[in-house]
Amino acid sequence: MERDNNIQTELNSEYEVKDSEVQNKSGNYLFTVGNVSAGKSTLQNLIIYRLWRREDIDVEYNSKEGDYRHDGILDKWVTRLQAGYLPNRTEQGKLQEFTIRVAQENKKKLDLSFLEISGEDIKSIIPDVGSTQKPKVNKLLVDYLSSNKKKINKRFIFVSDASANRKKKSNYKASEISEDILFNHFLRYLLSKNGINLKRIRILFIVSKWDIINKEYKSVREYLNKNFTQTRAVLKQDRCDVSYLKFSVGEVSFNEKENKEKIVRLDYS
Repeated sequence: MERDNNIQTELNSEYEVKDSEVQNKSGNYLFTVGNVSAGKSTLQNLIIYRLWRREDIDVEYNSKEGDYRHDGILDKWVTRLQAGYLPNRTEQGKLQEFTIRVAQENKKKLDLSFLEISGEDIKSIIPDVGSTQKPKVNKLLVDYLSSNKKKINKRFIFVSDASANRKKKSNYKASEISEDILFNHFLRYLLSKNGINLKRIRILFIVSKWDIINKEYKSVREYLNKNFTQTRAVLKQDRCDVSYLKFSVGEVSFNEKENKEKIVRLDYS
């Protein structure tokens, strides 16, 4: 399976959040954090697709602004996964919000909003020896994160790209920032008085593309111990409630010579 460039061109105008809208936001928000190509969009798409396929669950698109593009884009997600195509990647500097309402018989309806955060948009909080400016974060993201917890109930998914943390590194670039550094700085920003100063954060830490490294690491614990020493030091604090999970979508082949991955089968079971 591969990305559909024709569909990607068609959806270049994504459902981007406007600055004037943030103050009116409310509800349950799931912030998905990770580097470019880590699997954030794939994970979000698959969550919605699997909910869509269950007959015991009623899935309703729930755009608070009533913008038809919102429903159209989510329909594209479902259609593209049915056709076997991967989702588009979120452009740097753009926050996109999608909301669904999930209902089951004899249970209260649940509204859930997805907000995807690219690693490129939070790298700015990492100090740069070549800059004299104070590290800062995308203003829209700060507005979301700083919102009253009574209005926005925040949950986080941190997505680690297993293919970027293989035991045998290939095509390493000195300019690359490790996920441990990226996640560590962002977590400290969320907890710090000089940052968002959240009293408590709930996180699901997902290792994506696990099938690529399942023969290299005996367990998720070994993977975390080797690659995320400082991130885990923060997550062990009493203010953090974290769960860990490995995640794969179908079968992935990896070409070490080209340093590229390709999903050859999508598994929706």
